[in-house]
Amino acid sequence: MGVNISDDVVKECLQSLSATTLLLYTMTNYSPFNAREYIQGLANRFPDKKILCLGPALKGLAGVEPNANLINDFRRLTETCSNLI
Repeated sequence: MGVNISDDVVKECLQSLSATTLLLYTMTNYSPFNAREYIQGLANRFPDKKILCLGPALKGLAGVEPNANLINDFRRLTETCSNLI
């Protein structure tokens, strides 16, 4: 998911899926929001979901919402994803 996918689309998908986690991979950020604001908005709109956040546009970001998890390397991503299963 990313800034080009509306919340309505995500909510519609979640109605038919039993997803507990959302994945945000951000290569670049051309939105009017900074990365922290965008993640905070996602966390507020989807408080019952874990949000895995990674990608070059998030490099150097720290201290996000409690239900968001910043991942900065592939090994940590695979470990986190394997714990979801």
